[in-house]
Amino acid sequence: MKYRLTPIIRQIMSVLNKHGFFIVKMEGDHIKVNKNPSLKRPIILVNVKELSNRVRKNLLDEAEEAGVSREEFRGIFKDL
Repeated sequence: MKYRLTPIIRQIMSVLNKHGFFIVKMEGDHIKVNKNPSLKRPIILVNVKELSNRVRKNLLDEAEEAGVSREEFRGIFKDL
């Protein structure tokens, strides 16, 4: 299934795809991302042009919990 993603979310998904994550579903501007074996709590992304600091921090914390380091997002978020 083809999803319409903003450029920032496309970059984030490219990092997550390297770790086996995939889009489970998309409702409105929220994207549910999971991987096999399934996480206890999937990562929720917001499909917006610019991420707020709160959304960005949640993404980084959830990704770190799932085993993706903050350093891998350094090219996307310049102030890491």
